[in-house]
Amino acid sequence: MRKIYFLLSFLFVGLASTVFAQNGELKGKITDAKTKEAVPFASVSLELNGSQIAGNKTDFDGNYTIKPIPPGRYDVRVSIIGYSVSLTKAVVISSDRISFLDKSINSNVTDLGIVEITDYKVPLIERDNTTTGGTLTGDQITNLPTRSINAAVATSAGVFQKEAGDDLNIKGSRGESNEYFIDGIKVRGLTSIPQGGIEQISVITGGVPAQYGDATGGIITITTKGPSKNLAGGVELVTSEGLNAYGYNLAAVNLSGPILKKNAKTDSAQALLGFFVSAEVELQKDQDPSAVQLFKIKDDVLSEIRNNPKRLNVNGNLLNLETAEFVRKSDLEKIKYNENNSRRDIRLSSRIDYQFSQNSFLRLGGTAGFRRSDVFTRGNYL
Repeated sequence: MRKIYFLLSFLFVGLASTVFAQNGELKGKITDAKTKEAVPFASVSLELNGSQIAGNKTDFDGNYTIKPIPPGRYDVRVSIIGYSVSLTKAVVISSDRISFLDKSINSNVTDLGIVEITDYKVPLIERDNTTTGGTLTGDQITNLPTRSINAAVATSAGVFQKEAGDDLNIKGSRGESNEYFIDGIKVRGLTSIPQGGIEQISVITGGVPAQYGDATGGIITITTKGPSKNLAGGVELVTSEGLNAYGYNLAAVNLSGPILKKNAKTDSAQALLGFFVSAEVELQKDQDPSAVQLFKIKDDVLSEIRNNPKRLNVNGNLLNLETAEFVRKSDLEKIKYNENNSRRDIRLSSRIDYQFSQNSFLRLGGTAGFRRSDVFTRGNYL
């Protein structure tokens, strides 16, 4: 028996500042490292793949707020005349949450070329967190021993999954009670996104915000990756051929870059219009390998059973006995994998971003998925 699943959704057309987009926010305070006094009018900007995404200036008290920010990891640059430039790398911005980053910068009137670079540390306790759940970044997802979105979500506390590939049970609810959002747009069906196209996955298991009022289970929000300042790409090839008989093969490719640049020939070049494309093809001979030895009936014996499905008694009368019930051990042969449990997956994701001002942008994208598989059932197994 074969099943074909197909999903083709063109998603998330609109401004990222609309109520449908699931954006984050960054707040903090900039102070002088020596005097501990506030530094007003300092420029705070967010950079992603070398391009400035958003920014703002500090007020008289040194406080700043930047929003809306698509979820992801950003480098935060703080600069003002008379001080060394401060760069904090890989600051995590989560969906529907406020991240906090306070910085102390050093006065430097003799050499303005110094840039102080620090790594961001994710706080153990989030100051504005009123929900339960967790967030997985793109790096964490890449390091997981799975390419399934549900299997990745199942690593969060409060999420139960009986077996890989099964539905998720959150707060005791059924799988269909969970809601999935891709870049702020609610989707149904198969969430087929290549692993290389995922920037962040956020899971809400409790304290669901009012904007998700129709959810009785959990909330899973997926943020896809955006374009980069310079043309970049990658290829991933994985195979188990020669190592085992299960025939796992994967081919993945992603490509990102600018279409239209601002100040293209200068050091301050920015991508006004950019793209990101990701695709995966996954093939498996046996999608659920057995832990015990497998057998199959020999081809000639199977042919005989098909030609003579019933047995005759010594008097020549037809008995209600299946010939298959008389199969002997010698009629079987060992096999290394289930021959009726294959699967083929194709996953595609694309996105185009247009930034028409410092904190405003337009996003157009889509995902597509195709699955064809043999569904093995032991009840039909001879």
